[in-house]
Amino acid sequence: MSADLNCSNCGAPLDYTGSETTVHCPYCGSSVVVPEELRLVQAEVAAKQNLKDLSLWIKIFLILIILSMLIPACLGIIGTFTGIIAAIFGIVVAIISPLIGALLSILTGR
Repeated sequence: MSADLNCSNCGAPLDYTGSETTVHCPYCGSSVVVPEELRLVQAEVAAKQNLKDLSLWIKIFLILIILSMLIPACLGIIGTFTGIIAAIFGIVVAIISPLIGALLSILTGR
């Protein structure tokens, strides 16, 4: 973000981004000392921007942490349901197979 600052020698507008204490005029070449109150305002703006950037990274980090815990938990639940279904299928087969064997032995006469 640039601030309004004029050259003290020629009055031309200067582009101040807040990273330096002096600015060189591109028109007359003189050096202009940036007033301290302008430096403080720019420092506050930069601090707010840094805080906004940091909060974005914190949000991204938290989402990744939640997903890294949620996805394996969901897969674990799916695995549990699969195991339950397989156990039920095994019980059904264990009950039905002797019945089928008895039925086949009656039909074949063995």
